[in-house]
Amino acid sequence: MDAPEKASKRTVNTLWIVLGLALLAFIGLRFFGGGPHPLEGKAAPSFTLQTLEGETLDLAALKGEKVILLDFWASWCPPCRKGLPVVAGIAREFEDRPVAVYGINVGESPDQARAFIEKSGLDLAVAADTDGAVASKYGVRGIPQTVVIGRDGIITDIHVGLSLNFDGKLRSAVEEALQSGAGGE
Repeated sequence: MDAPEKASKRTVNTLWIVLGLALLAFIGLRFFGGGPHPLEGKAAPSFTLQTLEGETLDLAALKGEKVILLDFWASWCPPCRKGLPVVAGIAREFEDRPVAVYGINVGESPDQARAFIEKSGLDLAVAADTDGAVASKYGVRGIPQTVVIGRDGIITDIHVGLSLNFDGKLRSAVEEALQSGAGGE
């Protein structure tokens, strides 16, 4: 083997080692560490965004009235594309109860978000966080990130990524927030 071939092989081997270490770090944080999100148990940051339908989503106006589920997503994100139908299903399941469910599209234009929602056939209220300011307030480092906020305005649960039994975990988190929320149902 000549010198360029050896250097190329070393580069490929180094790349595999780096990828393996990154995977191990991800698995370790995901399953054995990391703990709860730093915003869990804290007041949900207030924000106002425009929905794709042209309405105003004012989080403060919902406080005391509804449990809120926010799902931060983008159309280019494969786990987001798998999780959005679950979130839309939760919205349908709880539509007759005091629960508000919103997809928060991060970093894309309203037209991009609208095109994806329509193409996917999803029935979900979506607000556009084009500059990522709201995602930043919610400490979003990876998407999807799904946030459950009790009627008292306190964040009760944050899911980052798409885990096994995602729908069951969200359903349980919303039910729990409904039962412990201000004023009962």
